[in-house]
Amino acid sequence: MQLENQKVDVQKIPVQKRELDIRIMPSGSKYDVLSRQENLLGDCASPPSPDRDYVSASFSELLEQDTRDGLLIFDPSYYCNIECTFCSLPIHEKFRINWDRIRKHIPLLVLSGMRRAVITGGEPGILPNLTDIISDLRGWGCGFVMLFSHGLWANNEKRLKQVIDAGMSGITISIKAFDDEVAESITRKKLVFSRQLTAIRKIGEYKKSGHLDLLAINHVITRETLDGLRRLDWIDFVPAGALLDLCVVEPYLDETVDEVPAINDLLEVLRNVFAACDERGINYKINGVPNCLLSEANEHNGDRAFMFDDRLRVFIKPNKDKDYMLAHYGYQRLMQYGYRNECKGCTERLSCPGVHKKYDDSWPIKAIG
Repeated sequence: MQLENQKVDVQKIPVQKRELDIRIMPSGSKYDVLSRQENLLGDCASPPSPDRDYVSASFSELLEQDTRDGLLIFDPSYYCNIECTFCSLPIHEKFRINWDRIRKHIPLLVLSGMRRAVITGGEPGILPNLTDIISDLRGWGCGFVMLFSHGLWANNEKRLKQVIDAGMSGITISIKAFDDEVAESITRKKLVFSRQLTAIRKIGEYKKSGHLDLLAINHVITRETLDGLRRLDWIDFVPAGALLDLCVVEPYLDETVDEVPAINDLLEVLRNVFAACDERGINYKINGVPNCLLSEANEHNGDRAFMFDDRLRVFIKPNKDKDYMLAHYGYQRLMQYGYRNECKGCTERLSCPGVHKKYDDSWPIKAIG
């Protein structure tokens, strides 16, 4: 199969025509990070719901929030052209946000201090108006615009150049597995790993030439992908200057708990990966593993930074009957974690989110501290 300059799977995803629903998470909500004391709450085993955990607000009320250094997060569409087994998003729903309506509000948010944006999804690379969104954000004063993507579209050099030229600051490519066979079992698509490597090389050239500020390689570690991670034959494909962003699969759903790797196997693999990265000068971080298990590598725990990140986040999301603009403080995924009784005497407690609430059966930790 030809891997160079493939046709981009740009989708004719219908525009959402209905109203924009603005909502703010109230102070004191069980999901509100600002109301969290030193221990994480114990009853937030699932993400917050717009209807249940936010209250309706006007745009003026949103602007009254502390928007300084806040983060804009866009899910233009949930549609994706691969079907990862561990993904909980409604990837078959073909509708997208009404950008013409939403774009009337974004410049004021940027002027108020929200000058960093992330575009994710779904798969944003197949959106027909992706470059319009990027160029609008940069034109309004967003200093950094990041794309989170599987990157397959970047094999088309014309499409990649359009995205870079629109003003993209950084791209995170989510590697699904470390060989084509396992990647196909996860995504139901052929040659995904080979095609992603080709895309990473192309994007890496833009990073090397200074046209891209950040290139990150993300991987969600599951039982199925652990052996591929262990082999380390992939590490030479990480471009110079790229960030390796590893995270353990988050078992939001009961059926995904079995995707979590056995802890002893995971730690063995991570030790070897970290040593190989240190040897090659590769910058890396790991999410989803408590500090006590990382030992001397806990300085690379990406969750630590989120523990103290209480900035406002505004999510722009599509829905079947409306578009949402949801505002809350802090990093919501930390609410999926929590401390155990064994954590009480740990000196790292206040800089560690603990263990995912659904890890208990998979990770029988006996000593912490």
